[in-house]
Amino acid sequence: VIMGMGGIGKTALALALTDRIQSEFECIIWRSLVHDSSLANLLDSLLNAFEQKTLKNVMSSIAKLIEQLEKRRCLLILDGLDVVWHRVKDRRKYREYNAFLRGLSLHRHQSCILITSCEPLPEWETIVADSQRVRCLTLQGLPTAEALMLLQAGGFTGKEQGLKALSKLYRGNPLALKTITPLIKSLFGGDVKKFLFQNTLVVGDRLQVLLTEQFNRLSESERSIVYWLAIWQEPISLYRLQTHWLNLSDPSVIWQGIATLESRSLLEKHFSTDEPSFTLQPMVMKVVTEKLVKQAQQEISKVEQTGDIQHFKLLRTHWLLRPGTDDIAGDLILSQLQEQLWLKYGSALPQTLSEIFPLLKEQPPLVVGYINCNLVALFNQIV
Repeated sequence: VIMGMGGIGKTALALALTDRIQSEFECIIWRSLVHDSSLANLLDSLLNAFEQKTLKNVMSSIAKLIEQLEKRRCLLILDGLDVVWHRVKDRRKYREYNAFLRGLSLHRHQSCILITSCEPLPEWETIVADSQRVRCLTLQGLPTAEALMLLQAGGFTGKEQGLKALSKLYRGNPLALKTITPLIKSLFGGDVKKFLFQNTLVVGDRLQVLLTEQFNRLSESERSIVYWLAIWQEPISLYRLQTHWLNLSDPSVIWQGIATLESRSLLEKHFSTDEPSFTLQPMVMKVVTEKLVKQAQQEISKVEQTGDIQHFKLLRTHWLLRPGTDDIAGDLILSQLQEQLWLKYGSALPQTLSEIFPLLKEQPPLVVGYINCNLVALFNQIV
């Protein structure tokens, strides 16, 4: 299994490996699962590749597929298998998916299965523990030397100032570097330092889609964590994260969420003291910040329309201005939110916010949460 965040090169590596070892197999079967991602359709497609009749029963189809993998030495590539897993909605389909994964991994057959995934597959740790034939590779960004080679292949000479900083900014993500190269050449005449001086990050459409898909798969607690990390904009310890979490009854929720996010390559871990601290990978930070601003704007609009503060969710559980600091990054988030609200309400924005404050009166503190703090900070930005 090849794992890693969107754009890191999982599919490219699978293609290169397939090209190198294809002579060792009788047949090569490649299935990209981004679009047609149901397990039943996948099994039908694989059985058709073996010229076998499709079966109505999923478990029978799995057994039939394993039988074919035993008869012939095949290389089967399943690109983006995690997409199939995220379409599983009930226990029966979960059992079928788990049987499919365990069947491919644990049954003895002469074929080789290559899987790409943005995140660990369910039950994967158990499967790895049960089989010595299963291996997992997690891709990180390109090392500086390889990233510079990629940038040169895109048209840079290699002598431009700032190339190493550009590679570091994008964490060696191949897709991100390929996307930003023509933009720098077109808008900045190839001057990398001028682009870096803008102090911003451009995430291309394709990578934006991939990262948005990963974000949409997050659980409620995982989204809460990434929103806090986007607000802080710098590494934060577990202790500080727990301190500002509204009504945290079980700290393990944060621990498990951090572990899951790290396994998906969405986090970076830092060690400035004995205690680790965590922050978002820069491109993830960009996408999550945009999501945060959009949701906050939508919540204010819904409350303004309905007069019901139950629409406040993010603004109740998260303080957009980092608690206890004179925070520039927080001001930037508030400024982005102000811009979005100004586009909607114009000069009526101060009055709109003023009409929300009375809705908070006589409400229990836990119901209000950070709402009042956020509205006051936003109001102070515009008056």
